[in-house]
Amino acid sequence: MKIKFFEMENAVEFREGLISVLEIENKVLFKNAVLHLYKISQGEESDVAVSVLNGDDAELLKNFELVTDIFSINESAINNKIVKYLSAELENSEYRVEIFEALEALKSKILHYFDDIPFELCYNDNVSIVDLLKDFSPKLDSQVNFNYLNALNNYLKAVKMLKINNLIVFVDVKKYLTDVELRQFYENVFMLDLAVLLIESTHAELIEGYEWKLQVDNDLYEITP
Repeated sequence: MKIKFFEMENAVEFREGLISVLEIENKVLFKNAVLHLYKISQGEESDVAVSVLNGDDAELLKNFELVTDIFSINESAINNKIVKYLSAELENSEYRVEIFEALEALKSKILHYFDDIPFELCYNDNVSIVDLLKDFSPKLDSQVNFNYLNALNNYLKAVKMLKINNLIVFVDVKKYLTDVELRQFYENVFMLDLAVLLIESTHAELIEGYEWKLQVDNDLYEITP
């Protein structure tokens, strides 16, 4: 797979076992690239086409996750998907009957506790496993003992497990990670078999064995090291 960006002559290549990096030193081009990607990710019309190339076939880039920084991740949408995923897992689990019986017993005990109230009450007697999961509020843990690498890896695992998208685009992620952490991040991407593109605004040496890079310098000269 390749992605052709804007007016660039070369396309970004995706190769097995390598992370694709688009390095744009020209500030205007970098800003425009991120802006257009943001518009596309929000379902808005973009006046500049970004194309996905598969052999002789080409189509406009539409579905992907854009992460401008770890705090821009839409955790609410992910957490809702987590509840649905866990609910489906429980519904198909060998423990489904056991959980259902425990839930019914719990409801019975709660209702029995209020038997002495001297007036009539009505209850929602259709509390489901989904309702129970919502009360437990399962979600990505990105706040306790926050670590940027751990937060990124948790996000990658959630995207993979929930099948949210086949492509994730990270913007300037390298500035948050040490060299050791960056390699750990890459290895996690490889392990999860995800398509990941990094768009970086500053130059860094190619990491052999980990990266395929398209570099655009300040004069818009394109280089593939």
